[in-house]
Amino acid sequence: MLKECKSCAFAFFLVPILCVRRNHVPAINDQLKQMRDLMKIYDDIFSWDGWGGLLKLASGKCRLKMFDLKKGKAESIDYLKPIIVIITDVPESKMSIKSCSSHIATKLTEKFNIDPTRMLFIEYYPPVTYGDKGQYHIAEKYEVVEFQWHEGRAISPKWRPLKPPMLNVVKDLLKPGQRSVQK
Repeated sequence: MLKECKSCAFAFFLVPILCVRRNHVPAINDQLKQMRDLMKIYDDIFSWDGWGGLLKLASGKCRLKMFDLKKGKAESIDYLKPIIVIITDVPESKMSIKSCSSHIATKLTEKFNIDPTRMLFIEYYPPVTYGDKGQYHIAEKYEVVEFQWHEGRAISPKWRPLKPPMLNVVKDLLKPGQRSVQK
């Protein structure tokens, strides 16, 4: 699929980092932002009810960003898992996303009518700096969570690091200024 640089009308294939003809980075960045906005399904705090009746054990909140890669793709590209779900802990939640990942995945497939076999479920942990003088750092982390599905419920989560090239796609979806997943 050919695209065109808004600044000089130079045609390029798909979405390059910049217009190679005249280095028109701002025009290309505008197009990338428009594609991200087109693919975005949800971008807000997501709350889930727990179990246990009135006690609502394991109720919580997380930051949720969902994208549908089919909405921004070229006609000839098919994705095995076009729905990208990215969740992150929020300070006001009593439960962590890691402890409730199966429950969250189940609730998301129900609420948004998602085929779980077409969803890539990612937990994002932002970088952390700590210590008296901020001398210690924990790097940001992206983990893919794979589930077994039984009668519409996610069970047996297994975590693995998200690696390139999909890591690059996810980072592109979250930038610029979108990597900060907490409001």
